[in-house]
Amino acid sequence: MSGTLGTIGFIANREEPSESAIKARSEVFRDSKHIITFLDDFDFAQMVHIKRLGALPETYLQRRIEDFLLAF
Repeated sequence: MSGTLGTIGFIANREEPSESAIKARSEVFRDSKHIITFLDDFDFAQMVHIKRLGALPETYLQRRIEDFLLAF
């Protein structure tokens, strides 16, 4: 990955993001290189589980960001 990315933001919601939210996130990234990551209950449960195992939960967030970048 080359170049500089913009800001990274997180939106926490109990529901899956709508199609329009996903489209808006892609447009924001395309226009400004700002990353918006949607998080739900499953994501928070995963991070708690990772923490209980003694690992760093931020690695989960990094993986989510990398997955977004690879899919874009």
